[in-house]
Amino acid sequence: LNPFSLSLWVTLLTFVQYIAAQDNYYEKVFTTDHGLPHNHVLSIAQDKTGFLWIGTWDGLSRYDGYEFHNYFHDPEDTTSIPLFNICSIEVDKYNNIWIFSLSNVIAHYVKSTDNFKRLDCRSDSVLSKTGIESIAVGPDSCLWIAGPGGLARNTGNVNNFDEVKVIDQKGNPIKLS
Repeated sequence: LNPFSLSLWVTLLTFVQYIAAQDNYYEKVFTTDHGLPHNHVLSIAQDKTGFLWIGTWDGLSRYDGYEFHNYFHDPEDTTSIPLFNICSIEVDKYNNIWIFSLSNVIAHYVKSTDNFKRLDCRSDSVLSKTGIESIAVGPDSCLWIAGPGGLARNTGNVNNFDEVKVIDQKGNPIKLS
């Protein structure tokens, strides 16, 4: 198993144990018949306002408990999601919704305009060094980005990332790739 698969299995087992310990729960299954863009779900996250964000093989859905609002990739629209398949969704402590596509592009949801802003790694001094291969919200509730060139962290300003040096016990830098 690769580290991502192992992490996914641990998360699923923890979730199953949590659900099994609940007395009152119910299961509701959603498909494309109910409004999902695709039946293959890649990622799910819940924001602080209660919306479920569901990344599928063919788009992103926001579920409010009653209906789905879908977002699709439009190659002509730079404010659409970066690619059809959304493999990771993260919500930081500021309730920013971050999405990561299989094309290694990251974007965040802009609530005021109900669309997305993609981050340009080439023009960002930190992300151009680290690259992007995965995203996660850490124990500090900040968004972390890992790439072949290192780690970056976003502490609230969606346009500002700090490079995080990874060092060994002697203070020597560790290359992640």
